[in-house]
Amino acid sequence: MITKPKLLLLSLCCLILTNCKEDKKLSVPTQGTISKELIIAEFQADSAYNYIAKQLEFGFRVPGTKAHGKAKDWMVEKLKSFGGQVTVQEFKSSFMDVTNAASYNIISSYNPKAKKRISISAHWDSRKIAEKDPDPKKKNLPILGADDGGSGVGVIIEIARLLQAQPIGIGVDLILFDAEDQGNETGGWCLGAIYWGKNPHMANYKADFGVHLDMVGAKNAQFGQEGYSKQNAPMQVEKIWALAQSMGYNNYFQNIAKQPIEDDHVHMMKYRGYPIVNIINLSGNQEKVFGAHHHTEDDNLDIIDRNTLRAVGRVTTAVIYKFDHGSF
Repeated sequence: MITKPKLLLLSLCCLILTNCKEDKKLSVPTQGTISKELIIAEFQADSAYNYIAKQLEFGFRVPGTKAHGKAKDWMVEKLKSFGGQVTVQEFKSSFMDVTNAASYNIISSYNPKAKKRISISAHWDSRKIAEKDPDPKKKNLPILGADDGGSGVGVIIEIARLLQAQPIGIGVDLILFDAEDQGNETGGWCLGAIYWGKNPHMANYKADFGVHLDMVGAKNAQFGQEGYSKQNAPMQVEKIWALAQSMGYNNYFQNIAKQPIEDDHVHMMKYRGYPIVNIINLSGNQEKVFGAHHHTEDDNLDIIDRNTLRAVGRVTTAVIYKFDHGSF
């Protein structure tokens, strides 16, 4: 993804149609405990961490490679094992020196007929080149993408496990986009999200709102309020950050306005017309917005912190179960 100085303006009427209920009381019970009818499933950071490690075992998940295909097969089977209705969208992506690479969006839907819906999304491919690596010899090598790609997927697969173990009544669509991270200064980012936006897995698909997870597993991550999210999903941003802080995650979820980022959520909002919040690590400086490990060989399992996964996973899980409960 790349930064964009100009905010994306979406149709205001699309946001007015959202059905999220305003709830100024955002406290939640301890994970796994009961408060009246609200039961929030227990997100396991160790489980999410293991799902990240499993992705890295396949190798570099660059579209068109054998490792990419094997990783896709594993994710599909894993999501099926957790009871979702799984759809695989195959499309072709061209980037850098690659033409028409086999690419796959993977969607796991729960309660597909429910009108009240939330989408939780991430990208699963890893970048073909490590152009930001300080070692010139590594700049053209692919990266494992433990954080950039792997972490969001790990959190989402753990959420799939929870939705099977503790079912809810709303519709939930877990969406893993392919070919997100292969662009350059001339474009070519978010190809899977663009394809899905034009060809959704359900006819006329539109959720009440969505949460997009990108780079949500690194040590010392900071999730400021990303610009496009703040512009197009202000109510959801306010609620999620207040919820996270009420759960004790102030050090991660900070009330700091951040620059807009061209990420999958931008194209999801453009084509499907519902508000989406991007939870993305923007802890770096002006030159390295996403942190020093971004697009380098250091984006490996060593960068992943279970505490960060726990914070993001528990907050996202709480959003889902509170939305089902009617208290979000």
